[in-house]
Amino acid sequence: MKFSNKIKQIKEARKQENLDLLHNLLNELEYSAEYYEKNGNNNFLFTDLDKIYLKNIRGYNVVDVSYGLDYNLEVIESNQIITEKTYPNLLKFISLPKEKDKGIKNENHGMGYHIHFLVMHKDKPERTNVIFTFGQSELVKNNEPKLFWEYHGGGLEKHPDRFKKRRRIAIYDTSCGFLRKIPIGEFKKRSNESSILWPNT
Repeated sequence: MKFSNKIKQIKEARKQENLDLLHNLLNELEYSAEYYEKNGNNNFLFTDLDKIYLKNIRGYNVVDVSYGLDYNLEVIESNQIITEKTYPNLLKFISLPKEKDKGIKNENHGMGYHIHFLVMHKDKPERTNVIFTFGQSELVKNNEPKLFWEYHGGGLEKHPDRFKKRRRIAIYDTSCGFLRKIPIGEFKKRSNESSILWPNT
């Protein structure tokens, strides 16, 4: 039995950001995985691409918000949805051979915390295509952390490379405030396409 149709439904649920439907579909796969395991059938058929896709489904929680004059910053926690706690039977079937003995211990693997940049649009805060994160091992004078920006997904189009110094400093100061609650090492590692927002020296 293959589950390619179920994978298509899951992809559509994610596209529509329908979390209830997503979890209903994952629950169905969890029950199927449990049945297959109890009956000693290891041929619960997923392609390797399906396994990688399912393992990379992530959930996002807003854990902190700071408000500027015309923008908001949201700290987002990224977590693996399919884990040993949430869907243990399904996890066994989507783990690739080299991973089965290791499990998934670091639920922030790959993303971690990051900061979404929101701006006011039609009197409501709306997400942009920009996120911020800290350089985890990159410090400047006085051990100040560096804040980087990069493009991420959809949203209102913004270009931090065009921000004036005043806005850069305001966003930087607000973002550094989040470090009082979240260690810098738990933030998303910056990508190779990221650029520094501040300090720019």
